[in-house]
Amino acid sequence: MSEKPWLSQYPPEIPTSIEYERKPVCAFLTEAAECYPEKKALHFIGKEMSYREVYESALKFARYLKKSGWKRATGLRS
Repeated sequence: MSEKPWLSQYPPEIPTSIEYERKPVCAFLTEAAECYPEKKALHFIGKEMSYREVYESALKFARYLKKSGWKRATGLRS
């Protein structure tokens, strides 16, 4: 517990860890955009974005990277 001292401050009903399905992060965003397209995903400094808006922004950024010559990473740890 000494390497994560903040855990002692968690209320009993808050888990200290959560198990997630092992899949690419983009899959979580895709699923959230499909299931909750209009639900608020982000609220930061007065700006709000729905899951659909975040997803569409991520696709737009990915297209820009591809057009700029960036390649998909290979050999990543699983």
